[in-house]
Amino acid sequence: SGSTIGDSYGEETVSEIVTFNDAGTAAYSSLSYTKYVTDAEGNVSKKTFTAGDDIIVNNVIYANYFWYNNNAETVKIDTNNDGVAEYSLEGETFYWNIGTINNQKFIMSYYVYLEGSAEGKAKKGTYATNNYATLYYDNWLGNDAEQSVESPTLSWESAAVYYGFYLVNEKGEPVTNRATGDTGTFDKAVKVTSKIFYDEILLNSGEYVTSISVASTSKPEGYEVYDEGASYTLQVDSRDQNADGSYETTLSGWTIVNGKAPDTTYVTDYRGNEYTLLDAGIEDDEFDETGVDYTSTTVWFAVVWKPQCIDDVVVIDYGLPVDISVLENDMFGTAGTLVGLGVASYEGIKANNQFNVTSIDKGANGLNYGSAKIEGSEVRYTPESMEMPSYDKFSYEVRYE
Repeated sequence: SGSTIGDSYGEETVSEIVTFNDAGTAAYSSLSYTKYVTDAEGNVSKKTFTAGDDIIVNNVIYANYFWYNNNAETVKIDTNNDGVAEYSLEGETFYWNIGTINNQKFIMSYYVYLEGSAEGKAKKGTYATNNYATLYYDNWLGNDAEQSVESPTLSWESAAVYYGFYLVNEKGEPVTNRATGDTGTFDKAVKVTSKIFYDEILLNSGEYVTSISVASTSKPEGYEVYDEGASYTLQVDSRDQNADGSYETTLSGWTIVNGKAPDTTYVTDYRGNEYTLLDAGIEDDEFDETGVDYTSTTVWFAVVWKPQCIDDVVVIDYGLPVDISVLENDMFGTAGTLVGLGVASYEGIKANNQFNVTSIDKGANGLNYGSAKIEGSEVRYTPESMEMPSYDKFSYEVRYE
């Protein structure tokens, strides 16, 4: 399949367009709006921008939906429009206030330039387009949460190979809704991981990736591989130039091996048909329409969600109580209910049927330094004092329905 997980459907709506002058010293938004801006002395004032105005103040771009700090140093910005610059924005960093997300998909597009590429001085390799990208949000429990977002890479006279994992049920059918277990096609499947860098091939060097077996990958915690025999082989023999100026005509391509029915291993991120010549000297717009661009391919292996508990570790802050969302990293979706606590190991508790309490006190048959109590879907641990020279440990029971 050539479909990419996360393919979009329906009509796109452009929220805002920011353009620059030739020198890059001025930027103009397509919208009119009012924002609090910070000057070079750190003073905050309200400023109204009309569509077409220069929106750069103190080398910070004040677009309607985002900020961009073009300074080398960190600057303060006002992200909630209350007149106080409360957020420290690092140099050459975007801050994007997405707002409330329901079922809409939000995309920010911008251009990056590989230094030395226009002059022919850039070294062959694979380059990250971001140092990092992190989404900060309130989760369904109302708690602060964050999620690292995949940063695209640029392959320069090289081919990068990635792998990732997506969710299937025990029959090998792609799962499209983690909570309900609904199944569908691969292109709508739940991604368990973002794509993970595996290897890099420098073009015009005769290098190639022999094979990626699922056994050689870093598998996500809490999941089982559906097909232990799955593997992916990519051949990227870029053309070598002969003495007479002609090129060798070695074909590039890939092979997928599935060791279990149904076939569940897919490749994405390529363009075109199945085989092509790959030459570092060919520009994108010079590729034959029947060809394929192999400069970045990703193989997706299937994993199965197994209902299970996963250990939690928390650090106590100066003797203060802490609420532990023990179910948040477990593998139950919405079908797990927290029903009991115990102080022995799981095996010991199960053998003696000791999951019959919802709270545990400090004492001979309890915890060493505090108490634990079920509060809804969380466990509240309360230390008895500021001094805690070691750790407390307890188990919990989940009913899965």
